[in-house]
Amino acid sequence: MALKYLFECHLADGTIIRQTQEDVSAHTHEKNAFYDVLQRIDEVVLFGLIADEHAYAVDLRTGWFQADCADFAIPNDLPEGDHKFRLIYFRRNFHTVMMGGELPEELKHIVEYHIGWQTTVDGTNYQQTIKVV
Repeated sequence: MALKYLFECHLADGTIIRQTQEDVSAHTHEKNAFYDVLQRIDEVVLFGLIADEHAYAVDLRTGWFQADCADFAIPNDLPEGDHKFRLIYFRRNFHTVMMGGELPEELKHIVEYHIGWQTTVDGTNYQQTIKVV
């Protein structure tokens, strides 16, 4: 099944890691493309999801999000000050199946993409994510 959104990850030194439909690491074909991001996770400054006509991103320098070139922040209770934002990225798959016969038949498959940030201030964890469908 083709991925609807592919990620693009910008690192502090200007390196860009791009996911392809093959979703294979550039370093080892035994891993997926996100493996390459994990190897340099502390250097991520911008992480985005790109489809033909849409793009969504999180800026880990500021905590701001972007949807189709419009920047926005989501209200939260994060204390004022400088923060080290860490990347949150995951996909959630939902399958609707009909049971019967020898094998279940898939009726619908929905994939949610989640991107955002996480930080810890004085022992308290703060997170903010957006969902892209």
